[in-house]
Parts: sequence; structure tokens; C-alpha cells
Amino acid sequence: MVLRPCYLLQRRRLHLHEWLLMQFHAPIRTAIFWMAVFPVFGLMANPPTKESTSLYDRLIELNVQLRDESGERRSAAIISTYRELAVGTSVCSRPIADTAIADDFFRATAFAEFYSLAEDDVDTLGCLYRELLTDGRATDWHTRTYAGALVTVARFDDANRLLAQVEGGQAGFLPHITSAPSLTPSGPWRYLSLDENHTATIGTWTPVAGHLQVIAVIHPACAFSTRALTDIGSNEDLRWLRERLLLLVPPDPSLPGRGILDWNNAHPDLSMKRMYTWSDWQQLTRLDTPTFYLMQGDHVVQTFEGWPNAEGIAQIRAALTR
Repeated sequence: MVLRPCYLLQRRRLHLHEWLLMQFHAPIRTAIFWMAVFPVFGLMANPPTKESTSLYDRLIELNVQLRDESGERRSAAIISTYRELAVGTSVCSRPIADTAIADDFFRATAFAEFYSLAEDDVDTLGCLYRELLTDGRATDWHTRTYAGALVTVARFDDANRLLAQVEGGQAGFLPHITSAPSLTPSGPWRYLSLDENHTATIGTWTPVAGHLQVIAVIHPACAFSTRALTDIGSNEDLRWLRERLLLLVPPDPSLPGRGILDWNNAHPDLSMKRMYTWSDWQQLTRLDTPTFYLMQGDHVVQTFEGWPNAEGIAQIRAALTR
């Protein structure tokens, strides 16, 4: 029997503002990001005015309407609807004069970025945050929300500075990245390696043309992930998988740094890396944990999710044999 992967579905069914009011650096209990591209459907409208339903409320309403849809379709719909509603609005070049509208736009952008993990959305959120800060309207909630978005795109130093300013915040909570980001022509395929010195270094995975490799999207707080990795690490029949496996933790508004380090210390030959950003790994369209991708060069050949999954393992092994 294949067990279902870990989901953020329960958390995403909460309104984002409810989730963000929780302790920012609380341990993550589940991990999935649905990023597959599906047919777009959503609300068509111009950016909101004070008289119209707020942009944030429209996204929340859409999320509720689609509660019975798959996570992938709901995610795609929310992102595309946000883009449609925000079309023609450039808050970084033309600040919004009305602080109520700016606050609504901030909440809507935070909600969309929670699904998109897109750097452009984080940049928009930053412009809105600074506008609210200038107007004296930014609260600890706005600060924590923006900090969480910065974490998803590995801007840890910026997030640390923000978190140090809020009540109960911790300066230096997130690791300092010691190496400069570098792009490769066919990637960039970047990841972060954490260490006990509260630092992280950027590494780059190298896809080899014609060569088969396996990438596993996992999470240290996901029991299905750790069970899969424990089986792979201890079962000699799975040595062939273990020897060509890259373990990636998907981005999230909080970094499970302690969980990653604890796992890596106990399993140095099967270590976890955190994706630098999701945009580095967009070929991996599903980030359920665990999900396994058989890669031929930089192309996905086959994928399966959940553990145990004898059928998925057999299919990947057959592909490797061929």
C-alpha cells in the first residue's frame, strides 16, 4: 500500500492571515507545495478600489470556492487570479497613495506568494511593506509576513534584520549565506547546505546529458519522508537508488534548519539540502514530500510520490536498467 505524502493542505485551508499570526519560527509539521501548471480559471477584474471587494477578499473567496479541487488546481487558480487582478499595477514604481488599499494589496500578495514562491512577488511585497512602514501602518504582522516571504527565496540576512525588530523576534535566527549566488547556463539548480556554524553555502547540482539521476523532494518533519530515507539508507537492495540520490527540502516561510542538521548529522552519506529558490528547480512541478524524480540530464523522465511505493521503485529501476 502506498501511503499518501505529507501535505500542507490543512494549513492552506486556513486563511493565510490566521497561519501567519502563529509563531513565525514554529516547527513545520507538514510539507508540500503544489506548483503544477493547470488550465487557468479564476476571477477577471481590475485592481480593486475602496468601493469594490478587496483583492485579498477575492482571493480568499476563490480559495473557499475551490476547497474541493485538487491542490494543484487551487494553487494555479489563486496565482493566475492574483495576476489578473493586479495587472497594470506596479507598486514599486508607482506607490499606492491610499494606505487601506496598500494594506489590502500587501495581504493579497502575501497570499499569492505563499503559493507561487516567486521572487517577483516577494519584491512586490517588499515595496508594499516599505510604503506601509513609511505611513506608520506596518505592524509586527506585516513584518513577520514579509520576513517569511524573504525566507522562501533565501534572503535570510534581510529576514533576520526584520525579525530582530519585532516583539519576540530573534536576531540571527536564520543562517548567513557565505557564498554569492551563481547561475549556470542550464540551471541554475542551486541548493543550500547548512552547517552547525549558523552559516549556509550555495551549491549547484550538475545535470549530465544522457545520464540518469534521482532527485527526492523530502522534509525532515514529514514522517513519510524520513521513513523513505531510512529504508533507502538501510536496505542494500536500494543501494542503486542511494548512490544516485539528491535530497531537496522545498522552500517554506520558515526554515527547518535544526531538523535538516539533525538528520544530516545522523546520516552524513544521505544529507538534505534546501532548494535555494523554487525557480531554480521548476522542472520539479510537484513538491509533495516525498516525491521522487528520475532525471535524464535536466529533463524529468519519471516521477512517483509517497512511500512505500514498490511500483514506483520498480519503474525507476527498470528505466535505469534500460
